[in-house]
Amino acid sequence: FGKNREGNITQLTEYSQLYGFKVEEIPAQDIDSVSVSSTKIRSALSDGKLKTASKYLDYNFSLFGKVVNGKQLGGKIGFPTANIDVEEDYKLIPKTGVYVVKSSIKNKTVFGMMNIGNRPTVNGKHQTIEVHFFDFNQDLYGENLTIELLYFLRDEQKFDSIEELILQLKKDKQTSLAYIKENF
Repeated sequence: FGKNREGNITQLTEYSQLYGFKVEEIPAQDIDSVSVSSTKIRSALSDGKLKTASKYLDYNFSLFGKVVNGKQLGGKIGFPTANIDVEEDYKLIPKTGVYVVKSSIKNKTVFGMMNIGNRPTVNGKHQTIEVHFFDFNQDLYGENLTIELLYFLRDEQKFDSIEELILQLKKDKQTSLAYIKENF
């Protein structure tokens, strides 16, 4: 248990007596003949293998964060985004790239596409998490959102121009909508 497998069941049992909690050892979980571990789940997420990670977790991986101000570029090119600030430093951020996502906003399920990355086409300097929600146009600044990752679309890439980026975003949207229509 713990970071770098620094503990074991004996140590945990000792802590349980010291701190007053119950320990119950369960056998490793095998899914499709694979012994599931947190390392394998992290590896799947780092590789963009959402289907594998979801199977191991038995639910879709999610990010939780507050919507913060960005550079407003998405709105200027026809793809306004909610910039998500994940406050927990320990939270695993999946592989950079573009994902199909969903969220519940004001008790309504809203689908979209999300980019995790450095925005190389506009010379971004740090990693951002930006979600473009489909058929949704409300101010979300300051809201806390849970973003459920459904499908990995593609790796992040640098385009030669904003126009090429816009064309790719339009393709990504069509691919996302087709995925949503087929699966929901």
